[in-house]
Amino acid sequence: MAHIIQWISARILLFGPFCLLLAAWALCVWKLPEKRKWLLIVGIAEGALAAVLFGGDWLLGQYGLTWRLIPREIMAAVLWSDGLWLGVLVVTDTVRLVRKLQFSLAPWAGAFAGLCLAGAMFVGTVLGALWFIPFPGEEVGTMDGETVVQGIFSYWDDPGKGYAVYAYHGPLVRGTAYLTAPEDGLFLGGATSDTPLIDKD
Repeated sequence: MAHIIQWISARILLFGPFCLLLAAWALCVWKLPEKRKWLLIVGIAEGALAAVLFGGDWLLGQYGLTWRLIPREIMAAVLWSDGLWLGVLVVTDTVRLVRKLQFSLAPWAGAFAGLCLAGAMFVGTVLGALWFIPFPGEEVGTMDGETVVQGIFSYWDDPGKGYAVYAYHGPLVRGTAYLTAPEDGLFLGGATSDTPLIDKD
């Protein structure tokens, strides 16, 4: 029972601020027609970006593909910035809405919405960092005449780097299954006797 309570509590702490902000966004869209345009534009843009980044990555995964590092970083940065913009709009419009209903509660509503925004941005930033930090770089080269992508990995408990070579599928995506995992990195002159030598482009 204690494990179930801990599991539920952790999910509430992680996703509660997002859900509360989403509810406030929907309420402001409904009750503040003069603010509806920008709330809808920024909100729909945030949903579309999230669908492309996360939903697109899931869909690509069904075909053995994933986003390459730079497109993923660009989309994540735009998603974070748009999320902050949307959050600020929701906080300010929540204050406006509560002021229309009950003026004395407006400061408290603004403070609570601001805390939700801070919590949501903190969780999003930490999760994003955990997603990106282990995969800090990519290099493109050739292996046996075929263009490939070498991923460069880092680990929390090891100051060194790891490498894995994936199939190249253009500037946006790469394969998910690695072709080889050289210990020292093939593009850095560290090919071993049992791995094919790669000439860097």
